[in-house]
Amino acid sequence: MTTIQDDEIVVLAVHQHVYRWYVSTPDYWVLDDAAWAQSFRDAGYVMPDAGAGRFGMPLVDEKNAGEFLDHMSVFESDNDTLRRSHTVYGEIPTPSLIVNFDEREVHIGGVESPDFGAYLPPGWRVRYYDIRDSVPPHMRYWPD
Repeated sequence: MTTIQDDEIVVLAVHQHVYRWYVSTPDYWVLDDAAWAQSFRDAGYVMPDAGAGRFGMPLVDEKNAGEFLDHMSVFESDNDTLRRSHTVYGEIPTPSLIVNFDEREVHIGGVESPDFGAYLPPGWRVRYYDIRDSVPPHMRYWPD
């Protein structure tokens, strides 16, 4: 059994009509890392260069999604692994985000920080709701 840590989220990424699960820290999924870092600098914090902690990619969008997801392969998961996983509280992990590179949108479900919707690439949109209904049936790892 795998334990999803408190500092990790479950993300469904869609790229070229292929659906893949990832379990990682949320920071990887702030698509416009440069804008996020600037917001910290504006608040008086010292920040490293944008993208420094994310494979040198300050902006992730539909144009470089393949490269980004190649780097993220170390965090890739699957339905069977997630089905056997639990949170540190013993619950089945709930998906936090759907990042759809094909449709240029992010669906935000069970995660509040960081504010993923505030740091999107140009032309992208955000949706806030329980995303479990948006996950295609073949990708659902939780019991109905």
